[in-house]
Amino acid sequence: MKKMNIKITALLAAFVLLFNTPIFAEGKKDLGINGSYYKQLVQMKDVVADILPPPAYIIEAYLTVLRIVDEMEKGMADGALDDAEKKTINEFIDYGNKLKDGAPGLFPGYFERIDHWAKDLSEATPEDKQLKDWLVSKSVEPAKQFFDIRDNKFNALAKAGDVKGAKKIVRDELKKAYQAHRNAIDVVVSRSRTVNAKIEKEVADKLTAAGGEVTDDVLIKSPLYTKVIQMKDVVSDILPPPAYIIESYLTVLQLIDETEIALTDGTIDGREKAEINRLIEWGRQLKEGASAKDELPGYFERQGFWTTDLSDSTPEEKNIKELMIYLSADPAKKFFEIRDSKFIPLIQGNDVEGSKKVAREELLPLYNDHRKHIDSLVIAANKRYETVEKQVNSLLTQ
Repeated sequence: MKKMNIKITALLAAFVLLFNTPIFAEGKKDLGINGSYYKQLVQMKDVVADILPPPAYIIEAYLTVLRIVDEMEKGMADGALDDAEKKTINEFIDYGNKLKDGAPGLFPGYFERIDHWAKDLSEATPEDKQLKDWLVSKSVEPAKQFFDIRDNKFNALAKAGDVKGAKKIVRDELKKAYQAHRNAIDVVVSRSRTVNAKIEKEVADKLTAAGGEVTDDVLIKSPLYTKVIQMKDVVSDILPPPAYIIESYLTVLQLIDETEIALTDGTIDGREKAEINRLIEWGRQLKEGASAKDELPGYFERQGFWTTDLSDSTPEEKNIKELMIYLSADPAKKFFEIRDSKFIPLIQGNDVEGSKKVAREELLPLYNDHRKHIDSLVIAANKRYETVEKQVNSLLTQ
């Protein structure tokens, strides 16, 4: 028995020695906030935030409405919608319904994400409370109005091929509801950044107080880490994604509509010209914006960041990097080139029909090609996150 106690004591001493060696300390550091695993997890969250069609922001629902109008207008050029054209419009309507109600196994709907955040977001601090109020209340009211108008008025007109009536609903009602929602989403983005800054300071203060040592309260899976990831998920759900050209394509369709409205009386007045120029400038920022100039980070700024930041050391990482900076980027670059060299001059020359032709025959195929790779990238980034998370869970369990 005495020999066994000696062996147990020696074994315990060995464990104590192991847990105080630089190797173990480094391992714990890797599992802390700002450690190597943390950086991999957060990087994938940031990739998704840059590319995901945001389910808690109705930008894609609004884009789908504008695409339905365009399909109707093309289909009604010969006086009536044929069966294939009706099928296309019905598919868009069905997709719009999925954006609202969700598609099980594919993506969550708008109200599913709002219900999630209504339950999941804290109200512990004034900043938390304001963020939650803007996300699950103030931004939701105009979104509900949008969906009610779309479902009760617009869709019936779309199915009937009533282009004039559908355009009137879009211009008089849906556009206003979307813009009110967008304004609220901008506030949510700002509030989430305030909460993020507070969390970052809390992490920095804890690390400083611990002399740089990784304590349990700054480990991955700690409440502080969970809060960091939660804010990343909020941003993914609401941010107009800068590395996905959905808003650039939306702006193209908005420019066509605004120019067509302005030319109803045959001329474009100063106010109408200002709105067209505003959209052109916004499109420029979506492409070229620089955060160093207090502009939103544009597509090429984010591409430059990911070109440097993404690793390609494993097949999984190589696939993600290829999808981000090559496969999805090539059609996006061609999209911007054609938009700037052909489409914008036609808009500035008040050529609505010419601009529609370029949008339909050249810009739309490039947008669809880009979107196809973005969908693959979302899947790959989420898979990579799950892989790293399993590694972390295994290490934490040990």
